[in-house]
Amino acid sequence: MPIKSPKRKKPHNKILALTSISFQMGVTIYLGAYLGDYLESTYASSEGHIMTYAKKICVMLSVFISIYMLIKQTKKLNRD
Repeated sequence: MPIKSPKRKKPHNKILALTSISFQMGVTIYLGAYLGDYLESTYASSEGHIMTYAKKICVMLSVFISIYMLIKQTKKLNRD
C-alpha cells in the first residue's frame, strides 16, 4: 500500500480576512448604537439622568471592543 502524504492546507487569504474584520467592526459599532438608542428610549426621563448619554457610552464601548478584536485578529494573522 502506498503511503499518502498529508494534504497541506491552503494559506489563508489575508486580504479577505482583513475585509471581514472591517465588516465585523461595522456591525459591532452599529449594534452598540442600536443598544444605546434602545436604552435611551426605554429608560428616558425628563430629569436628564445618565440615560441621555446611553447611546454615546454604548458607541464608545463598542468602538473599544472592535479595536480590541482588530488587534487580536491581526496578531493571529501575523502568527499564521
